[in-house]
Order: sequence, then structure tokens, then C-alpha cells
Amino acid sequence: MLIDTPSAGVVAIDGKTVRGSSGHKGAIHMVNTWASGAGISLGRYKVDAKSNEITAVPELLNMLAIRGVLTLDAMVCQKCIAKTIRKNEADYLLAVKSNQRTLHEDVLEHFDRSWQVNLDDAPGDNFCAQQRKKHGRLELRQCWVMHDMELPVASGWQAKTITAVQLDRTTAQKGTSLIWYFIGSKELTADEVLQAKQQHWRVENPLHRVFGYGQVGSARGLAPCDYPARINRSAIEVLASVNRAIASDHLPEHGDRG
Repeated sequence: MLIDTPSAGVVAIDGKTVRGSSGHKGAIHMVNTWASGAGISLGRYKVDAKSNEITAVPELLNMLAIRGVLTLDAMVCQKCIAKTIRKNEADYLLAVKSNQRTLHEDVLEHFDRSWQVNLDDAPGDNFCAQQRKKHGRLELRQCWVMHDMELPVASGWQAKTITAVQLDRTTAQKGTSLIWYFIGSKELTADEVLQAKQQHWRVENPLHRVFGYGQVGSARGLAPCDYPARINRSAIEVLASVNRAIASDHLPEHGDRG
């Protein structure tokens, strides 16, 4: 099944364990694909009990043949997955952490050197900042991107973009600062990276909190399964589609009092 996603937005790929499924034959772990712009799940893949996400993600990608920008967590930051995505004519934005030690250290050192030289950040394609106040806290998100592939290890991943995203969060009690690093196979601006990552992080609300918590059990000792989660997912997607249709097609025209 070919899914071309320019209008669907970024496709987030993430895995979670179905809550309440740890009994009997073991927990059920699902890998999900979520089209953030369209607000729908494109597919799910149940991870084999003897396997993990690293082997499940390529299987799901080959089934769906998604084209567009795919965002993935550091757990599946693997060259085999990057190659599968590029083979399917899609692009990736992969989180980079210590599980890819050489890549992580090179990207971190590259940005550290850049920040020492470039003390002032001017808004543009290579830097952007967004600030918002929500729920009594002030959040500042900053994103830096580089396209000069001076990192041999990054070029080995067919990467065209390396990026850093920093989140500074301040409340009345304290302040925190976090920073993440990513590599991408497509030349992206800082604003595009920040938007893509925000869409990926939002997957926690519509996908895992609603779809991932189904469970079945009975006095007969039946194992928990993911069928209620599938039903929840389908129902929510139908309702979301109806809401979008109402919003786009059935709102009164300007000046129409209905």
C-alpha cells in the first residue's frame, strides 16, 4: 500500500506497550504510524515476542511504503532502518542518542564548536526560536540546523541535515533545560525541523493515551489482547474525520446566519 503524505503532514513512528497486557504470554508491544496532519493512524505492527522494534519497523515500512518525512525515536536510530526509508523514497528525521555513540559524539562536538564561534543567533533557515506560555509555565524552543556534511559518520547515513533542538522551561518554582540531536536525509530548515518534532511529540496524546490502553481479560484466564485498542483507534479516527468534514465543508459562509 503506497501512502504519499504531503498533505498528511509528518508521519511519526513510535512504539508502546499495551497497558495491562503483561500477563499470560507476555506484554503486547505495538509499533504505530501516525499521520500528524491528517490525524489518523496509517498502520500498526505487533512486535514479535522474540523480536524488537528494530526488526519490526522495517517490516511495517515495507508494508505501507510511506513517502514523506518520517520521524523516529533514538531506539530505532539504525542504519538498516534509514536505508529502508530511503529505499522507499521517503525521508527520515532520526533522534540521535548514546546508543549510536560515535554519531552522537560527532554531532554534539560539531554543534559545540559552532556555538563557540557563532554567539549570536539570527532567525533564518538555520535557526529559529518559538516561545509560548502554557499552564503556568514559559517554554522557549530553539532549533539549529547545519547542512555542511563535514561529519564522515553522518554522511554514512545519507544525512543531509544535522540539527539540535533545545527546550528551556520555566515555572514559578524552577527552570529546566533539555537538548536533543537529530539527523535528517532531507535538507530541512530550522522551522521545518521544529514543526516536525512538535508533531512527533504530539503523538503521545492522540495515539498512545487513547489507542494504546486496551485490554481484555476474564476469569477463564484469557490473555490480554489488543483488539479493544484497535476498536478505540478506529472509533476515534471516524469521529476525527467527521469533525474535520464538519469544520471544512459545513461551516456557514461569512455573513450566513444559518
